[in-house]
Amino acid sequence: MRKNVGWIALVLVSVMVLCMFLGCGGNRSRFVGTWLEVDEFGEETGEKLVLAKNGEGSISESDITGSVKWSVEKDSFFLTISICGMTKTQECKYEFSGNKLILTKVEDGSVSTYVKQ
Repeated sequence: MRKNVGWIALVLVSVMVLCMFLGCGGNRSRFVGTWLEVDEFGEETGEKLVLAKNGEGSISESDITGSVKWSVEKDSFFLTISICGMTKTQECKYEFSGNKLILTKVEDGSVSTYVKQ
């Protein structure tokens, strides 16, 4: 009896840990891909954000390209952008609406909308 309770507890803990990993991965996977920024009229601005599974990526606009590192924690999206020797980290609240990713910067409340390519 005691042996069975130990096995049941082990299985339950394993399932909980697996669900936590799947939940995080499932959430992160929505971000992966190529995103084009659009203005309030739905017109492309020329900014392209590429997010890879490994938490890295790139950002480009016109002839300027930089690297990015990104992560998701609860309801916050963190984006560290490195361009021309300068690095800045931004915390944003995020929202998905269809094929759109809407990022609101915590710092100043500005909103950027991206459409998945």
